Amino acid sequence: MWDGELLEKLEAKEGKPLSDKTIAGEYPDYQRKISATRDGLKVTFGKVRATWDLLTSGESEYQVHKSLPVQTEINGNRFTSKAHINGSTTLYTTYSHLLTAQEVSKEQMQIRDILARPAFYLTASQQRWEEYLKKGLTNPDATPEQTRVAVKAIETLNGNWRSPGGAVKFNTVTPSVTGRWFSGNQTWPWDTWKQAFAMAHFNPDIAKENIRAVFSWQIQPGDSVRPQDVGFVPDLIAWNLSPERGGDGGNWNERNTKPSLAAWSVMEVYNVTQDKAWLAEMYPKLVAYHDWWLRNRDHNGNGVPEYGATRDKAHNTESGEMLFTVKKGNKEETQSGLNNYARVVEKGQYDSLEIPAQVAASWESGRDDAAVFGFIDKEQLDKYVASGGKRSDWTVKFAENRSPGRNVAGLLAIAGVGGSGQLICTAITIIWRRWQPSLGKPEEAKRYRQFGTAARGLHQHLYVRPDYPVLL
Repeated sequence: MWDGELLEKLEAKEGKPLSDKTIAGEYPDYQRKISATRDGLKVTFGKVRATWDLLTSGESEYQVHKSLPVQTEINGNRFTSKAHINGSTTLYTTYSHLLTAQEVSKEQMQIRDILARPAFYLTASQQRWEEYLKKGLTNPDATPEQTRVAVKAIETLNGNWRSPGGAVKFNTVTPSVTGRWFSGNQTWPWDTWKQAFAMAHFNPDIAKENIRAVFSWQIQPGDSVRPQDVGFVPDLIAWNLSPERGGDGGNWNERNTKPSLAAWSVMEVYNVTQDKAWLAEMYPKLVAYHDWWLRNRDHNGNGVPEYGATRDKAHNTESGEMLFTVKKGNKEETQSGLNNYARVVEKGQYDSLEIPAQVAASWESGRDDAAVFGFIDKEQLDKYVASGGKRSDWTVKFAENRSPGRNVAGLLAIAGVGGSGQLICTAITIIWRRWQPSLGKPEEAKRYRQFGTAARGLHQHLYVRPDYPVLL
């Protein structure tokens, strides 16, 4: 016998409700319904489009199938399933969470085949995982503890693999399957570069797919939303598009990109697979991304990009002026424009400033809300001022990057030169030294060699002691 029930309360912690609110009361259109089937049950869900809470298609189902007939009784949101078993019996169960009618239809043949020959699928799964371990556990000097960590990493990365769905047209890998803001098929470039670098060694096909997923939404010439950002890679893509792109998702994010370790990741896939077609596929995408960094994030033209924020409704007025909110006491006022911002900062008559572009710039660096971008709590700031510092020391300066037509293309947070290392990695280590012989592009090789030589010298001047060897 199996029994169970659907959750009723909206919120709970350690099994205890946090309020009297119910799921049905908050989302009346959800309409969850348990139905009995010949070999199990299914739960169907109504359509809900609550951007920050719940997004369902109205076609999704959760199905449970067993390898022997069962009789299921339904009582509201509760069920009891029974099967008649004589003697020792081995049974098999499939669990499927299906999000669209197309997925529901496609899955049925797969379920029938699994239950018809379960031993075949179990053996195939075991062989597949053994192959992952064979490919991934190749370090002869690894200690038992290190090997256990490696196995766990392989399990986690493969476990976070998600099939194509919604706006994500390729297999992808998510940072988590349990964290609310990191699950589903949400895909970040920052995570992808590192995930794919590792997966290249034991699951290279999915490593490639994860990278392809990120670049599938790279901004192309003539883009209707941000034509000034050709080559740009969004910070986050997901099942549901943003309203600007015709969807109703809230997590989709084009306010910033992430540090570009793209070529480093792509090259590791090539090092493992020796797939020259892979290089040819990725090369133009990486060049476009590299050029976007120099065009839209290198404000002073010295070859070292800054981190910043795109032109976006969260950051700018319709005419492109930077938005910021001045808070003092229980009052707050939203203003716009760099000149106004400078005047407010100079007068200092505020308790705090909220600047959406500042937040996005920190996201773009991969160091969310880092101190280098001016994020400091009140207690820390008070101690700093008491020790002789000035509050203005923590005020971030901004600059406007403009497109050739002089329209605002983005905002730069002038807080450091952290983008230089990743750009040098893209320009020199990958394109110049390794790729050009394989791709046969001598003129482009010359271009990147010249850029790389200049950027490497600047990098050494900014970061490295004169007596310290440069490893690039």
